[in-house]
Amino acid sequence: MYIKECPYMRMANAYIAICNDLEKRLIEALKGEQDAQEFYKRLLTMAKDSEDKNIISKIYGDEGEHFNNFSKLYKQLTGRNPMLPPPQKPNIPDYLTGIRKAIMDETDTYAFYKDTFMCTNNVAAKEIFLDAFTDENEHAIRFNYLFTKNK
Repeated sequence: MYIKECPYMRMANAYIAICNDLEKRLIEALKGEQDAQEFYKRLLTMAKDSEDKNIISKIYGDEGEHFNNFSKLYKQLTGRNPMLPPPQKPNIPDYLTGIRKAIMDETDTYAFYKDTFMCTNNVAAKEIFLDAFTDENEHAIRFNYLFTKNK
């Protein structure tokens, strides 16, 4: 979902940002967070025990925080609220397949957010994307735990 590269060059241990599509990246991030919330809401109904439910609930909450932060930043940058399509309805044939998909989505999202962090000079955006990509990495680790535990 988020496999896109941000063009930046590494020179003398410093990154020189050359992207200027932050508004577009925020819309993509918002759509992804919205879809992730729908996915995790559905995955939560499939959770095997209270530990699994607690982990997925925490991740679900983090995605809501990311959505709110990206929305506020978008409005701050553009002066308008983001226009988003309705979230995708998740197709999860079974619990382990859902967890496997979550691992891949979180990993891809981590890369997209990290690249966006690297290629923007907007300080507020850097802070929000840093927080988000740190969380996405943690989510992937937690879903890996759930996958191993339930395999």
